[in-house]
Amino acid sequence: EFDTPKTAAVLRATRLYLALGFGAEARQMIDLLSVPDEEAAFLREMTWIVDLEPPPANPLAGQENCDSTSALWATLALAVGGDEPARPINANAVARSFSALPVHLRRQLSPTLTQFFLQRGDTATARLLRDATLRPSSEAGTRVDLMDAGYRLATGDADGAAKEAMTALASGGGDGPDAARMLVHA
Repeated sequence: EFDTPKTAAVLRATRLYLALGFGAEARQMIDLLSVPDEEAAFLREMTWIVDLEPPPANPLAGQENCDSTSALWATLALAVGGDEPARPINANAVARSFSALPVHLRRQLSPTLTQFFLQRGDTATARLLRDATLRPSSEAGTRVDLMDAGYRLATGDADGAAKEAMTALASGGGDGPDAARMLVHA
């Protein structure tokens, strides 16, 4: 009786892992539940989105035009899945909801989401996402530098893109090949 996990505690821990950006760990937590739960099923799909992987069954499909946080997560699910939206995207709700995320989640999700809007030709929303990511003054990391370089390149600032790519390249690490490609494109 003491080894049976309590559903409320498991769901609370899962939400905490999601808030920290740990999708795989949140999935492991949900797997502790032996009884299916509607909220657990929804959170399980969110774990894939937080890890920037396509969710097996997208519970947010078609909600990209909502005027709520659902628009952000539905659009992010489209971005990681490579799918086209069924309805017009409510870019204002996406940008507003994105800006409300904690800094670490903005930095984790921004490159994928910004690239999605750049590919669609929506540079205004991409700029809002970029600005919300770069707003904090601390070190952003090479993925965010490369996102900024991609934005600058898409908006015609090849010199700025080259500078950001050089910064990312000079920092070393696993993003070196992407930084070199960005530098060549710039």
